[in-house]
Amino acid sequence: MSLCVCVKGLTKAKAAEYLRRDGRNELTPPKTIPEWVKFCKQLFGGFSILLWIGAILCFFAYSIQAASYEDVPGDNVRPCPPLYVSLSLSLSHSSVGVLTGGCLC
Repeated sequence: MSLCVCVKGLTKAKAAEYLRRDGRNELTPPKTIPEWVKFCKQLFGGFSILLWIGAILCFFAYSIQAASYEDVPGDNVRPCPPLYVSLSLSLSHSSVGVLTGGCLC
């Protein structure tokens, strides 16, 4: 029975040269999306932008009423509903964006 020792592979000098030239044989981690970008996408993307537009329009409607009248007229039951609607839309949507933590799951 004969024992065959096969020597294959790079020499230490050649391996050192490749290491210097190409660097370590490692995978670089994939680029991740910054958290603030995820948060902004959650807060202003898709259907959310319609809610923000509604809040801004209601605030403008209240601003027009406030500028036109000395005493802002109430609407049927509640006083100044455009202000309440704009505040409730913006606060509720902001809180949902904060509570979801910008998760795009």
